Amino acid sequence: MSRLQGGMGWNCRGWGWAAESIVGIDVVTAEGNSVHCSESSNPDLFWSARGSGPGFFGVVTQFHLQSRPIPPGLLASTYVWDINEYDSVMPWVIETSRVANPDIEIVALSLYPDHTYGTDLSEQRLNLVVHFLTFNPSIEIARKSLELFADTVPRKEAALVIDEYQVTSIALECVDQYKQNPTGHRYCADNAWIHSHLPTNEVVKAMRNVFVSLPSTQTFTLYFNMAPERTLPDMALSLQTEHYLAVYSIWKDAKDDEKCQSWMRKRFDEMQPYSAGVYLGDSDFQVRKTPFLAPGRREKLETIRKVWDPHGLFCSYLGLEKE
Repeated sequence: MSRLQGGMGWNCRGWGWAAESIVGIDVVTAEGNSVHCSESSNPDLFWSARGSGPGFFGVVTQFHLQSRPIPPGLLASTYVWDINEYDSVMPWVIETSRVANPDIEIVALSLYPDHTYGTDLSEQRLNLVVHFLTFNPSIEIARKSLELFADTVPRKEAALVIDEYQVTSIALECVDQYKQNPTGHRYCADNAWIHSHLPTNEVVKAMRNVFVSLPSTQTFTLYFNMAPERTLPDMALSLQTEHYLAVYSIWKDAKDDEKCQSWMRKRFDEMQPYSAGVYLGDSDFQVRKTPFLAPGRREKLETIRKVWDPHGLFCSYLGLEKE
C-alpha cells in the first residue's frame, strides 16, 4: 500500500519515490479479471495505481519492482541543539540543502531525548536534531559530500551533540526509527507540503509552532528537504514541493486523546496558508480536507475510475465521499 501512496522511503530525495521503481503490477479489477499493468499494458490503470493509495480501484496481487543495491558509501553526520536554536539552525538546513549532493537524505526533527515518559513537559528539554545520511558509491565520496555541512554548521558552540562522518547501515538507521515509533501507543499524524516559492524565513516561520512545542514526550516533528525540485514521472502521484513537514503525535493513555488531537488540528490549520497540499500516506480526510494530487490529476483519476469500476465496487477516499 505504501507504494500505491507514493512510498517516501530511504533516500527519497535522491532515488525518488518508491512508486517510481514500480515497473509493473498485477491487478484484480472490479469485474474480477486479472490483468497486468505497465507503461505499455493498461497504462491508465498503471498511471492510477502509482499514487492513488487507498482510493485505488483494484486489488494489487503482485508488484514488479526495479531494485537497487545498497551503496557502500553510507555515512552519517548528526547535530543536536536545544530547540531554542531553531531560528538559527533551520535557515541553514534549508539553504545548504539546495546546493547539497542529491544523494544525501536531509532530515530535521524536533523530539524529546530518548522519548522520555515524564508527565510534566516543563521538566523535559526539547531537542532539534539534524541528520544527514549519504547514499554514495564510496566512503570517500560520502565524506566529501558531508563536508559542506561540517564546514558551514551554525551555532557550533551551542550544539549538544556533534557526531560527524559516522559509518552506518540501514539496520543501524532503523534502530532510532523503531524507538521513535513505539508499539502499543495511540497515534495521530498529519503533514504538509510547504510552498517552494516562499522565502526561507517564511518557511521557518510557518513550521515554527510544530517544532518548538509538542503535546507529549513521545510526539515528534519531521522535516524532509526535497531540493532540488524535479519533474515527477507521469503518474497519479504528482504533488511535491521542496519542503515536507510531518508530525506524529504519540501518546499512551486514552485520556490524552483530545489534547493531542486538538493540538494537531490547531497547528495544521495555522499552516494552511503556507501549504500546497499533503502527502496521502500521512493524511486523514475525515479531519482535514486538502489537495493531495496536482491540479487536474484528481479529475483524471476519477475519469479512469469510471472506466475500470463503473459501478463503484471499490470505495474511494474516506472523508471525501461528497466531492
